[in-house]
Amino acid sequence: MDYFEKKVVSELKKQNYQNFEKFYYKYVDYIHYVISLYIKNIETIDDLTQEVFMRIIDKINLFDDSKSSFKTWIFNVTKNYTINHINQNKEKYILDEEAIN
Repeated sequence: MDYFEKKVVSELKKQNYQNFEKFYYKYVDYIHYVISLYIKNIETIDDLTQEVFMRIIDKINLFDDSKSSFKTWIFNVTKNYTINHINQNKEKYILDEEAIN
């Protein structure tokens, strides 16, 4: 983990959001990309991206750098959140498919 990541993780764990903007801009495209692997609607991708950042803040105390890199952890948080969103909204997606047919 590089110095910036260590600093951001430490600050987020202390609920200090001073460098959150830098953190956001470093990872926003990456998170956006991961979500887009599962979902194609840009508005949903944008919404989920914001929700993933909130999830990262909420779950930062679960991050353990001895188990994974910070980027891997972010990937897993993003992927899991996206899959949960899809599973919770299956009926919506099914209804959309039925409407098309």
